[in-house]
Order: sequence, then C-alpha cells, then structure tokens
Amino acid sequence: LTFQFKDKVYVADIDEVVVVDINTAKIIEKIPMPDAILLNDVAADARGTIYISDTFSGRVYRIKNQQVDIYIEGLWGPNGLWAEPDRLIVSAANQIFAYNSAKEAVQLGSNFALDIDGITPFKCNGYLVSSWDGMIWFFSKTFSPRSARLLTVSLFLVAIAVESLVVISNFHQLS
Repeated sequence: LTFQFKDKVYVADIDEVVVVDINTAKIIEKIPMPDAILLNDVAADARGTIYISDTFSGRVYRIKNQQVDIYIEGLWGPNGLWAEPDRLIVSAANQIFAYNSAKEAVQLGSNFALDIDGITPFKCNGYLVSSWDGMIWFFSKTFSPRSARLLTVSLFLVAIAVESLVVISNFHQLS
C-alpha cells in the first residue's frame, strides 16, 4: 500500500519502502526494512515519522529522522495502520490496538468476524475499519464495544453514501 506525506508517496514493496516524488513521478529512494517478509500498510504522523506493517514477520517498522527501526514486534498479522498525534492504531488479525509513544498498547477492539485490513478516520468522529472479505465497520473514536456497527455485508455490489464518501463492497457472499 501507499501513503502520501507532503510531496512524497511511500510505497510498501515486499521488503523495502519505495519513496516517489509526486512532482517528478520519479523514485527518489528505496529504503530496505531489515528482515522484512511482506510489508503491507504505510502511515505517517504529522511530524513525518513513517510506520510500515509487516504482516508475516509480526512487526511494525518505523522510519524516523532517516533511521529505520523495529517499532513494535510480536504481533499476529499486523496490517492496517493509522497514525495520530498521540498514538498509532494497528490492526492485527481480528484485533485493533492503540500504541502510545512509550509503545504501551491498549486493545481497542477484538473478535471481529474476519481479520481487519484497513483503518481510516471518518468525519463523524470515528473510523472506518475494513476486512478483506468486504465487511466495513464504523467505530467511534473511543472504540467502545457498542460503537462498532457493521456497515456492509452483501452478495451484490452495494454503495453507501455517507458524508460525501462512497464505500463499495465486493461480490463475496458473507455470513
């Protein structure tokens, strides 16, 4: 996946992050991630720190001040990332965690029917969380268990217009 920060796009490409200048459309850097197996999602915080999940190694890497390090390890299938000023939100298998700057984790949600894929903020004080099979949940920012709402489960193509965003599910039969 990719993430744009200022005039650069960061692309997770198996075991390295490819940095592309959006003004010239040229690759300006390839940054290897040590012992990476399958890089997946990319996120950036407001200070320009880049976070990259590695689903198979169980790690989240960080690029900060041009230095690469392993920010979090020991996760089961980390995938979706979202960076906020005071925390990094990480989906790992069917759970969602928030890590503060001391790398202390708080579990925000668990026991989803399917493994979580992407996380993105949403205008109405919450997040959209998706799975590979087309399920999309809305969570309030507090992630209370009652705030989770399944938005789409479909056999057919479904489009939901909410606050100028259109969410389209896939064609999979979901149970």
